[in-house]
Amino acid sequence: VNTVVGSFATTDEDSADDHTYAFVDPPAGLPFSIVGAELRVTGPLDHETRSVYNFRVRSDDGRGGTISELFGITVRDVNDPPTGVM
Repeated sequence: VNTVVGSFATTDEDSADDHTYAFVDPPAGLPFSIVGAELRVTGPLDHETRSVYNFRVRSDDGRGGTISELFGITVRDVNDPPTGVM
């Protein structure tokens, strides 16, 4: 939890602009947060429960310029250890 899994960067013709990032209408239960320009995991990820998370992020230059992009995070399946012996 709180592990960085990605980062955002914006190309802007005004190279001195600093951008902020935020989710646009995030789906309920989204186990990610944005801290600065980093995407972080905020909860458990389990391929069997949900294998893909789609969300939109807005970049804002603070001077009226914004852009939104759709992102998808795929949760890989791992070999889970046995939970019991029969």
